[in-house]
Amino acid sequence: MNCTGSATGMSCVITETEGDAKLKACWDIKAVCKNGTIVSAKGNCGEVSGGGKTTVEVPNAKLENEDKCDTSVNTTLENLALTPL
Repeated sequence: MNCTGSATGMSCVITETEGDAKLKACWDIKAVCKNGTIVSAKGNCGEVSGGGKTTVEVPNAKLENEDKCDTSVNTTLENLALTPL
């Protein structure tokens, strides 16, 4: 899984790298900004199956403190949970 910033929020790509089961992936985003602000978004989820990939868009409105961040210097994905569907 990989998340990158965009003008409208964050774009997260979920890739199933083993098997082809249908899975629900949920995670939290935490970004540390150059000015020390912590930006977070909890409870992001997406479904993937068939060894494929899907993109989940996390809008700026869901990113807490996004408006106070000057530049993100470190972004982590936390609390990843995979659930078979």
